[in-house]
Parts: sequence; C-alpha cells; structure tokens
Amino acid sequence: GNSSNNSFLNNRFLAVSGATATTQCAITANGGYGTNWAGNYDTANVYKNNLIKYGYYGFYDLGLSGTPKTGTIFQGNTIDSSYSGQVYVQYDNGIKIDNNTFTNTLTSGSTPLYLANCNNNIAITRNHIINSSGSAYGITITNCIGTSAKPGVTANNFVSLQNVSGTPFGIYNVGNTYHNDYFNSVNIYSGSNTSSAAYYI
Repeated sequence: GNSSNNSFLNNRFLAVSGATATTQCAITANGGYGTNWAGNYDTANVYKNNLIKYGYYGFYDLGLSGTPKTGTIFQGNTIDSSYSGQVYVQYDNGIKIDNNTFTNTLTSGSTPLYLANCNNNIAITRNHIINSSGSAYGITITNCIGTSAKPGVTANNFVSLQNVSGTPFGIYNVGNTYHNDYFNSVNIYSGSNTSSAAYYI
C-alpha cells in the first residue's frame, strides 16, 4: 500500500505452495491497507513480464470503494498454480489486464481472473487462460460500471477449462454496464452439461 508510479518488470515472485489464506499471496497490492492510507495512494503501478507462482492469489489488487485505484497495468505476466485464483482485483478503475497467461488454479469453483467494482474503461485483452485442474470459471467481471465515453472491454481472450468440477462458466459477466465483449474464444471440456455456459450474462 501507499505506493504509486512504480514498475515491476521481469521478476520472479514465488509464494507459498498450497497457501490457504488471503494474507499469503505472491503479490499483494493493497491500497486499503491500514487505517490512514487511501486507495488512490496506490496507483499507476505497472506489472510486466513477471513470473507469478503459488500463493492463495497470485496477484491480489485491492483498492477502496470511496477512493479506488487508477492507472494499473498488468501485462505479459505468467500466473501459475495459485490456490484460489490467479488474479483478484477490486476497486481499481480503468485497470488494463493484457496478454497474460493463466494456468492451473488449484481450487474447485475459483476464478483465474476476477474483477469486481472496477469502473470506467477497464480492458481485459489478449489473455490466455488454460485450466486443467479445479477451476470452474475463466473470467469473472461483476459490478464494473462504464460510461458511454469510457466503456469497458473484454476482447481477444482465450479461455480453456479442462477437467473442471462443478458448473463451468467461461466468461461470467454480471451487473456490468457499458461493457463490450469482442472476439473471445471459450472452450469447456468437462463439468455439468445442464447449466454450464461459455458466456454467462
């Protein structure tokens, strides 16, 4: 927390394998940490071309509802073998998540890429999500509010869910406004065949 305008490039972030608590993440970018830090103090950070492995989440990015983060770029990273989900983002307006590779979420029902309450022109583009163990979701986007001038976009992503348990959803898009989806590819190879969906809205 309380860190802005930083770049994290070409690193290896290896956390605890099999971690079971949100305090055990490979990267924690917590703009709401402590009692005196506002979320907008933790802005305009760039995470690029890193290997992020293990931990409860690989990348845990949390702002505050009243003062959300802005300007985060998460690009070209490989996120592997996190326990609950590779990337968890909340209250980070306009975040760009581009050209990352997500593999092996270990917990059933978890989501490799989860965004909530991230408003304005967020962009989820060119990501590869290949899960062969556990996860029943690919991308979850919920309660992210855009505008006609600043719409969100999910485009050119590839999602493959294999050997999943439960009811799989490739892209789960609920409670969002002014959010556009283009040219995504979703493949589901297992799980419930009665209520699953490649795209759910």
